[in-house]
Amino acid sequence: MDIKTHAIGSAVAGGAAYALTSSAELAIWILVSGIGIDLDHLIDYKLEYRQKSFSPSHFMETCNASRLEKTRLFLHSYEIIFILGAMAYFTREVWLIGICAGIGQHLLVDQMFNKTLPLTYFLSFRAKNGYHARKIFDYSKESVRQERG
Repeated sequence: MDIKTHAIGSAVAGGAAYALTSSAELAIWILVSGIGIDLDHLIDYKLEYRQKSFSPSHFMETCNASRLEKTRLFLHSYEIIFILGAMAYFTREVWLIGICAGIGQHLLVDQMFNKTLPLTYFLSFRAKNGYHARKIFDYSKESVRQERG
C-alpha cells in the first residue's frame, strides 16, 4: 500500500474513533501510528542501500516495486499489537489504545491488499525465514494480477 492510501485509511479510522468517543487524543494517536508505522521501511531501505545520500524518489520506487531482498519491517508486527494491546487493556491509556488501533488498521489493509502470506506480518515468521522477501511475501499474486490484466 502506498502512503497516500494509509494516510486516508488512518484519517478515516481516526475520524470514526473521534465520532464514537469524542476523544481527539485517541483520533490523533490512530492517525499518527497508522502512518508512522511505515517508518520501518526506511530502516530496511538503509540496510540494503547503504549509500550516503538518500533519494526519496528511489526509496519510494524501491518499496512500491518490492525490490528489497530482505524485509524486516520491525513495526509491521502482530506481536507488537499483542504486547501493546495487553498493556492498553491493563492501563487503559488512550495513547496505547490509539497506537494499537492505528497499527491494527494499517496491518489489516496491508494484509488484504499487499502480496502477503497468512503469516507475513508476524515478526517471528519473518525472522525464521531470514527476512528474505521471496520467502515471506506471496509473489504469485503478482503474476496472477498481470495475467488478468
